[in-house]
Amino acid sequence: MDKTRLIESARTLAEASPRAASAFGGVVDACAADLTRSMKLVPDLENIIGEGNLDVMETNHGNHFRYMCAVSALFDPTSFVETVLWVLRAYRARGFSARYWNVMLPKALDTLRTHLDPADYEEIRPFYEWLQDALPAFIRLSETELSAYEQMGGAHGLHD
Repeated sequence: MDKTRLIESARTLAEASPRAASAFGGVVDACAADLTRSMKLVPDLENIIGEGNLDVMETNHGNHFRYMCAVSALFDPTSFVETVLWVLRAYRARGFSARYWNVMLPKALDTLRTHLDPADYEEIRPFYEWLQDALPAFIRLSETELSAYEQMGGAHGLHD
């Protein structure tokens, strides 16, 4: 699946209600901490995230939940796809393996299930399910295609 088809597919997602987005915002820090605790229990974690990347992973979890909260409230399919592509490229360049997201995304969703009211969770869940379904396409694209952000000139020494 190419980037255009990913964007078209993402158009099926709907913004969360203000109530669900607000509830999500209220649990971001707790979710990030719980996800980090859960990931630290993963066997062979260093091979999944790369040597010396434990702090990077922990920071990513906070950024991940903050970003997903914003996405669920102010959804734009194009920027969502471009950002996910950029994230995969950036973290893989730091030593994270593609397996990281296969492990992290289900754990993130489980974490949300424990912190959100069921009705609010049901509004956020489709974003995670879509990401998990689209992950193989994102992984393939991240190996060969720049995100729009990288194409704007920040990659490959185009800006000083």
